[in-house]
Amino acid sequence: MFFIASKALFFLISPLSWIVTLLLLAVFARKEGLKKYSLWGSLLLLLVFTNPMLSNYAMVEWEHAATPKDQLPYVETAVVLGGMLEPGKEPIDQYHFNGSADRINEALILFKEGIVQKLILSGGSGSLMDQTLREAHFLGAYSQTLIEAHDDQIFMEANSRNTYENAVETARILDSLGLKEQKVLLITSASHMARALRCFKKQGIIVIPFSVDFRGQQGNWSPFWILPSHTALEDWNILIKEWVGLLTYRLTGYA
Repeated sequence: MFFIASKALFFLISPLSWIVTLLLLAVFARKEGLKKYSLWGSLLLLLVFTNPMLSNYAMVEWEHAATPKDQLPYVETAVVLGGMLEPGKEPIDQYHFNGSADRINEALILFKEGIVQKLILSGGSGSLMDQTLREAHFLGAYSQTLIEAHDDQIFMEANSRNTYENAVETARILDSLGLKEQKVLLITSASHMARALRCFKKQGIIVIPFSVDFRGQQGNWSPFWILPSHTALEDWNILIKEWVGLLTYRLTGYA
């Protein structure tokens, strides 16, 4: 039930949903005053949420800082959170990644460089309709094509559907391997790290954050940032999802 409710909530809090709702009010409202305020409100929201300068500032302030590889302590295991694959696209014999592909690619680099010796790939089905496509299985197959790893070095956790379940299921795997008391490297997007850290710590897992997939650009101002951009809208969607998600997790005791 929580999984379904969270999907509905994230749709409702999307800035695009607000803009479209106000535009529909402006079109179908009978009162002239409501029409006018709805139209101006939708235009104002559109200007704010498509402004790259504002979205970049917010993203830079929110994203969890990167950890240089040469400053990482020794850890045996890294946990890679899913949310980067888009199964179902054609052709079906290819891997279709979204913008979060850095999660798995950086993890494989750490493995090849010998910084970690084990990978736990955590992610089941994030779809409401199709529960058969488990992301961890795709990521496991993808990893085996790029690195040479034994069966006891890559573990696939394919039951979780959200960040809270990522932490719960990972804790079970670590406990079964006798690694629950050891530090693990947590690899996820910089914008998602705050929520993920709280969930994993809540499960008693000792985690070291390793942020990837940075969207904010520090010190790289451009005059084009005054022009509306769909990327800014995407960034706000990610940020608001994380803020509301973290608040909801804390209220429910998940984080």
